[in-house]
Amino acid sequence: RNEVQAAKQAATKALSSGEAPERALSLRARARFMERDYEGARQDCVRALELAPDQGEARQYLVRIELELGNLTAARREVAQGLRLNPRAQALLLLEAELEVQARRWTPALAAVERALEVNPNDELSWIARGRVSQARADYLGARRHYERARELDPNSSLAARSLATALWGLGDREQALAEADVALELARG
Repeated sequence: RNEVQAAKQAATKALSSGEAPERALSLRARARFMERDYEGARQDCVRALELAPDQGEARQYLVRIELELGNLTAARREVAQGLRLNPRAQALLLLEAELEVQARRWTPALAAVERALEVNPNDELSWIARGRVSQARADYLGARRHYERARELDPNSSLAARSLATALWGLGDREQALAEADVALELARG
């Protein structure tokens, strides 16, 4: 709830301060997305991209909106367009990997994650994505290694801890998986 309020405040401030309108629209799209107003968020994203086609944040939210609505073709189109404009857009590379995992296309998913890791080899989310590709292929040992790397990079990441717990569970290490799940819950509580 606080995150939604903060997003709304940032959008209102940006819209009233004369900040670049595409940035303000992206901020408002974020707030609307968090409130599940997907149509309003989509309109803001489309308008922001009309003003600045390389506005990465707006494109990321547009992809996420299309994913939430089950419009995989539209999500793929937006990822492809964004990567044409910026082939090193790490967030879009991770979204591309997510789409490929959903389609059970492991090689392209892995390639997208590897490109993201080339951009920033110390990015926790990229290592989590790498683990998800491994886990989707039932390679729980590989997934565990990748999630452990993510935990090393950000020991306070509840997502990395939760992901590691799922890999440990898949490996049959129930005790360690439950312990890691407890860590994830504590981290999420802040």
